[in-house]
Amino acid sequence: MATSPEDSHPFAILPIPNKGYGCIANRPISPGEVIYQEATIMHIAIPAQRLTETHITTAFAALPDAQKKSVLSLHEGTHRTDLHSKVMRIFKANTFGNGSACWLHPTISRFNHSCVPNATTHNDPCCLGDEAQIVAEREIAEGEEICFSYNNEMYEITTARQRRALLQKQYGFECDCRACGGGEEGRARDARRVLIKALRARLHGLRTSDFGILDDGGGEENELAELDLWVKEVQVKEALPAGKRAAYNVLLGNLREAEGMPATDVAVDYWHAAEAMLDQLMQMQDVVVLQWAKNVQLYMEKAIDVMERVRSPYDHESQTLRSAWKAMQSRPCLKVALAYLDGALEAKGHELMSVDDEEPFAIQITKSGELQVLYKNECDKLFEARDDISVASQEDEPSPDGILRSIRTKMSTEKLRSHIASHGVYKLIGAALTCAAPVAAYWMMR
Repeated sequence: MATSPEDSHPFAILPIPNKGYGCIANRPISPGEVIYQEATIMHIAIPAQRLTETHITTAFAALPDAQKKSVLSLHEGTHRTDLHSKVMRIFKANTFGNGSACWLHPTISRFNHSCVPNATTHNDPCCLGDEAQIVAEREIAEGEEICFSYNNEMYEITTARQRRALLQKQYGFECDCRACGGGEEGRARDARRVLIKALRARLHGLRTSDFGILDDGGGEENELAELDLWVKEVQVKEALPAGKRAAYNVLLGNLREAEGMPATDVAVDYWHAAEAMLDQLMQMQDVVVLQWAKNVQLYMEKAIDVMERVRSPYDHESQTLRSAWKAMQSRPCLKVALAYLDGALEAKGHELMSVDDEEPFAIQITKSGELQVLYKNECDKLFEARDDISVASQEDEPSPDGILRSIRTKMSTEKLRSHIASHGVYKLIGAALTCAAPVAAYWMMR
């Protein structure tokens, strides 16, 4: 028999073969729609790894009878033979946490896991206090199961085999989502997640933990609990230059989008790409490279667009992005470049087009405050005269920013803007990396 927390909510809790219960949409759900919102119960201000049976039974005993009944109806996690209390098994199988505390959401706990989720949890303390929301990540059809990822930070960087071991140990089930199904699609998804792992490590100057223990399906519970996602390098690598940081973040956002990761994470990747591109733009002092300025704008527009697919424009996260973009636009170099590109400013030399109708490559702000158009060969000569590295120089080995550059040089400005607006350029990069991901991941982790 179907049950629903309230008739107004767009799902019913139904029995699902091999899953116990789950939440099924009872009408179409739009991206960004809040599916359910619920306060916490049994909030324990202790990290999950340090919880004892006494902590949990004490918190349970303090609940009203109705909440006790709700907790006892949840999945018990009978695979955990090391836990002797039913309440302990239920809490461990359904707990939420943030590294310093853990708690239950009795109805949200009914939503099952997927490594390719169609919903995500949202618990911004600034807006929601101790409540959490389930928010749709994409269109959800009537009759479709609503799922979110139980630990996206870990599952987006592990292969299907590794996730299988983690999920079995923690929750006692085997995931059957598209990412875990094997075959050609499963191999492509594994490759993309290996590359996500490498990109995250390179961007943060960290190395990833050895997940080999998971490949054998082994590992005691305490070994898995102590498995750290990231370990700082003993010797910190040289910081990535701004151009590479921008390209790596674009690729990371593209791969996460291809894998169906939360839109909020994808939006932040493009935001970071814009910040890195702006850093590179500001390093040029009096010369403003126009394509870099365009990229800053395109990446931030992409970030805001992705975020507002699943968040209201008035949400704290959306407002943070819009405030960041407003601050970027106040930077003199970007402000001048965007004004020139929009036709609000004129620069000397714009009318002197080359025989090939070459577009202006940069503008130079002279000591008198005037703007001077520079073409690519003029920029190279200028930078060579200053003993700078030419912005047109190529690297000795292939890199994500090299891929990005080779794609862009074949497009006009108008075509580039059109492709970015429709996400075409990102899909093109992603399609190329589907085959190249294992090689690229190996190269990046060397």
